[in-house]
Amino acid sequence: MFLAAGRVGCFVAGCCYGVPAPVGVAYPAGAGLPARLVGVSLLPIQLVEAAALLAVGAVCLALAGGRPAEATVWFLLAYAVVRFGTESLRADERPSMLGLSIPRWMCLFQAVGAAVLAGYALPGADGRVAVAAAAVLVSAAVAGLVLVVMRRPTTLTRPDALDDTWSVIESLACSWPSAACPATGTTASEVRVAASVVPGARGEGHDLHVSLSAPDRPVADLLAVGDALAGLEVRQGERAVHFRVEGSRLQAIHGPSARDDVQTAESAGGSTVLVSPPLVRAKFSSSMS
Repeated sequence: MFLAAGRVGCFVAGCCYGVPAPVGVAYPAGAGLPARLVGVSLLPIQLVEAAALLAVGAVCLALAGGRPAEATVWFLLAYAVVRFGTESLRADERPSMLGLSIPRWMCLFQAVGAAVLAGYALPGADGRVAVAAAAVLVSAAVAGLVLVVMRRPTTLTRPDALDDTWSVIESLACSWPSAACPATGTTASEVRVAASVVPGARGEGHDLHVSLSAPDRPVADLLAVGDALAGLEVRQGERAVHFRVEGSRLQAIHGPSARDDVQTAESAGGSTVLVSPPLVRAKFSSSMS
């Protein structure tokens, strides 16, 4: 119960947050989140874990009157599985070792410890109960592993790499690039980024069209970056991955200093035509399509 209350506290404070999701909670700039996640709908994984902990605690209460150590073994096993699975839905920085986050290693050791404790403290446990419990726990563990695969884990989606990519995107947006002449940059991971201002998806304001390309990287890695940055309409092109970033997330486009009244040069038919940002055409750079 105390662990569940702690997770609710994490939700209120804005720490231990989840991955971008269609339905979730968005934290303001003062919450201490990375710039790439400010104002983004994030999965309230803290509340998901709190609910799971309440369910685990309810079973523990039901087992409290049974044999000694029975409730303890259940809690250790159940929480190890819950935490192992929810780790894949966390977007904050997770220290890792040998491909697994440190909390996941702790979950594995905790599960082994629970199994050893059950062998010593619960001899002759009913076989049907053990099989039922194992089926539930294994199913939850498999679900967690499936989530890991579906999220397409890659080094490009590590928090430091995402922060670097977002920094490049923000710097490109500051130049207010047009669709005819997109601004380009390169991340520390050698991912080429192209950006251009386009009309807002909802018919008002402006968004930023972003293209990512990296010849030595699988397209799935670039798609994962688009998802992790909460990009809209993430899709694969012929030689790049494209997505849209809402202008409200970029100070250069949405903030007080946005150049709504500044004219942007756009090449058309060999001559230079001056147009205002709302008239910038939404077309992709031929080199990034």
